[in-house]
Amino acid sequence: MCKACQSSNGSVLSGKYGYYFKCLACSVNTAIRFTCQPGHTPRLRGERGAFYRDCPQCATSVMYHRNQAAEPAK
Repeated sequence: MCKACQSSNGSVLSGKYGYYFKCLACSVNTAIRFTCQPGHTPRLRGERGAFYRDCPQCATSVMYHRNQAAEPAK
């Protein structure tokens, strides 16, 4: 969700410091950080517009976000 307007309408993008959420409603960027159990290192994995929250210690992979398909250019 967007840190400014709480919207979930946006895209996950990759930048210099890792993945972030770009809000389509207000154009604010929000860092993506996960927490899990102490000592665990959950990560975000992208695969063709779909993003998964993976935690190797828990052996879990959960769908986190799917970017909307881009409109074809006319």
